[in-house]
Amino acid sequence: HTPLKIAPGVAERIIWVTTLLAVTGVQIMTRTFEAKRLMGVGFLMTAPLVAQAMLVSALLGPAISLFALTITALLLGVSGAMPVEMLTASWLAGAVGAHAVNPLKQRGDLLRAMSVQVVALAAIALCVTAVSSSNAGLVFESAGWAALAAIGATSIFWLAVAVLERIFGITSDWSLLELCSPDHPLLKELCMRAPGTYAHSVMVGNLAENAARAIGANPVLCRAMAYFHDVGKVARPSLFIEN
Repeated sequence: HTPLKIAPGVAERIIWVTTLLAVTGVQIMTRTFEAKRLMGVGFLMTAPLVAQAMLVSALLGPAISLFALTITALLLGVSGAMPVEMLTASWLAGAVGAHAVNPLKQRGDLLRAMSVQVVALAAIALCVTAVSSSNAGLVFESAGWAALAAIGATSIFWLAVAVLERIFGITSDWSLLELCSPDHPLLKELCMRAPGTYAHSVMVGNLAENAARAIGANPVLCRAMAYFHDVGKVARPSLFIEN
């Protein structure tokens, strides 16, 4: 799902900022452990690209995420910062990550996305290393480092998505999920002062979410709007028969 509304130029800024961060992260890692060759620990270099793909997907959608990921891969390929095999593995893993985190309907989906990413990146590392080397130990070592890179990329995504969301003024599904929480102060007040209206809003939320899913709209957005559509009744709850 794409965010609610994006100001002109914001998408481009997000793409270039995340691309700069991904390229910088790869350059730092390259200079730290000199992993320009396709060896086990070198698969840690996939983490910045995978994290970028997940971030852009959560903020702008999977299609734009793949575009941003391709730009980053081209920049790193032209500069020679990463070997072609590693770039291919990073792009494939990033494509998986872009679709794994979109949409995230609940917090538990993050664990599911990370599990998918770990399995996918480990499998890609196994295949890529097996083609380049006949050393079984190195093949499994690469898979282990790739799984660690997937966990690191998910952690970066978890920390950075809220920061970028606030910097660029985007309302993502993550923020909408927080609005839908029963612990939200306004929803708690609605439940206490106008319980009938609250029950009605939850029912409308269920209907709106199912309808949105049926027509390809954003179900999280529709649920959030339904929860708050009658919140003004807390001012005079006794004037409405459902309370």
